[in-house]
Amino acid sequence: MECCRPAHTGERPPALPRELVRARYSAFAIGLGEFLHATLADAHPDRAHGTAVPTRIAELSRSGRTLKYMGVVVSEADDARALFLAKVFEKGKDRSFMELSRFVVEDGTLRYASGILLPRTALPNGGDAMDIASYEAIAKESPDVVVG
Repeated sequence: MECCRPAHTGERPPALPRELVRARYSAFAIGLGEFLHATLADAHPDRAHGTAVPTRIAELSRSGRTLKYMGVVVSEADDARALFLAKVFEKGKDRSFMELSRFVVEDGTLRYASGILLPRTALPNGGDAMDIASYEAIAKESPDVVVG
């Protein structure tokens, strides 16, 4: 998590989708709700505004307490998207997933806009060596896809 400290403190905000994926993953692992909220795009449905902000930050801070984060692997990224495998466990059960995230720049800052998520179990070879085009084709046909 030390590698993401400059991103978490605002000293060096993530400039690339690959960097923001890693910083957000580690922020979930250690409960940095303020960072998670600040890195959501304004139009994201989880982005609270006004008086709802403190409540949403508290929810984001608690979101990972029951999960064990075992690593994230970004398999492909460009200027606006990143495909990654998040290794996550809950009470010994594998809850790992792969997500194709989309990012936007708002006020000069890279932010998470949306994602297409599939459980690792729904992917051939558990998502190993998957590229964006293959992932999109599988997600298009999968009943397990979550869009957010």
